[in-house]
Amino acid sequence: MSASALPAAAPHGSRLSPTGLVWTVLRIHRPARWVWIGYVAVTALLLLWMVGPGTTAATDEIARCAAHSCARHSAVWRYKYALMAVNTLIRAAAYVVPAFAGAALVGRELENRTSVLAWTQSVTPVRWLATKLALPALFVIAGTGVLAALYRFAMSRQFGIGDWSPYDGSVYLNSGPLAVGYPLLGLALGALAGLVLSRAVAALVAGTAATAALVWAIGHWRHLLLPSETITSKAFTGVPPGDSIRTYWIGPSGARLHEAPMRCVQQTCTPDPSGHYVYEYQPLSHYWPLQLVETGIVLALIAITVTVAFRLLRRRHA
Repeated sequence: MSASALPAAAPHGSRLSPTGLVWTVLRIHRPARWVWIGYVAVTALLLLWMVGPGTTAATDEIARCAAHSCARHSAVWRYKYALMAVNTLIRAAAYVVPAFAGAALVGRELENRTSVLAWTQSVTPVRWLATKLALPALFVIAGTGVLAALYRFAMSRQFGIGDWSPYDGSVYLNSGPLAVGYPLLGLALGALAGLVLSRAVAALVAGTAATAALVWAIGHWRHLLLPSETITSKAFTGVPPGDSIRTYWIGPSGARLHEAPMRCVQQTCTPDPSGHYVYEYQPLSHYWPLQLVETGIVLALIAITVTVAFRLLRRRHA
């Protein structure tokens, strides 16, 4: 056990020196705090470059190459590489945060029993866990909130540089409230894993795996969160703008096929005119309603996870 787990007393006469559990948590996890600030700063700088010089250079190159053939599109590729890096960095936060929360904030202290030492110094278990969750949550909200706003602004200037949709995986998750919600869910799951397992490495694996599983599961069933729209057509005209769910062909008997039977006359093939194509999709107008519904589900999961964590803490350490 280490005495650093206890709130440090301020020297006599040093009224401006912060004290208490909040300062103790900030001091103990100072390296993680600076890593997070550095992560947000680097990602924000990449986004600002994309909004400014990156977009300008790429659009100028597209205009120049439209008039004169270009062997290389270096500016466009630099922009796209920066976009791929930003997508990876923002989405990685949903997995790095639970790993840290489970392994360092809760699991390691329970494993080393430094938490017990803190509880003997007028710090209740409930207050200890509340501080362990509240401080990282503030950093997550501030950091990912700034990145989500910058990302959305960068995407608003990307038209003409790339072929993308608001429903594309990274764009959907990084440009709205879900960019904040999923890392917070990861924080709650990581802390719960630390309480359940009381082992740093095991909590790291469990918290990260649980977060990844929920992100995948909700994304897999996202199209069911709102009623989809359906259109029919005799000819295949392409999927309308939005999030395509499924496209199929229905014959006169009502049979559903993935592809329409073709009728060929003198090497000219056309779809069987006796049936029609069906398109099921979420239109672009459903983007924000879907974001808000999914965010509500994530917030509900966070509330449930935090409630279970506090009840488990009271049961074991009341």
